[in-house]
Amino acid sequence: MHLEILLTSRLLIHGAAFLMSLAQAGGAIAETTIEPGQWAYSASTLITGARTGEQCVKPDQIDEFLTGPRNRHYRCVYPNRSIGGGDIAFSGDCLDKGDRNRYHLEVHGHYQPEAFELQGVVRGTFLGVPVSVPLSIKAHRLAAQCKASG
Repeated sequence: MHLEILLTSRLLIHGAAFLMSLAQAGGAIAETTIEPGQWAYSASTLITGARTGEQCVKPDQIDEFLTGPRNRHYRCVYPNRSIGGGDIAFSGDCLDKGDRNRYHLEVHGHYQPEAFELQGVVRGTFLGVPVSVPLSIKAHRLAAQCKASG
């Protein structure tokens, strides 16, 4: 039981870092969505509370950063994506490494070149009971250059 909550939390938190990702099935985005650089984010759910972090987003990572949360714990596919005119919407499914737990994410929000805000819900089952967990993510660009790693 506690492991399920931890795994769901990790999906949301790690996903939050990448929720900013606009992973498209193919092709580059013609419209400017967000600018590359050092970004700060805050992700919040009822399960985990608020979590914050920073991430370097390179120009070739912008698509991946805005829509399409994924991490090493889950395999995720987001077939439904829409972005343009300052609006973002995407949905898809994530399956854990053991292929036991499937989660469905639906996310929508607004973006500007140096900030965005997303709202959504993660749906799945917990001990055989259907659950829906709301989530929110706010992010803003800290700097045009990423911090030195190391």
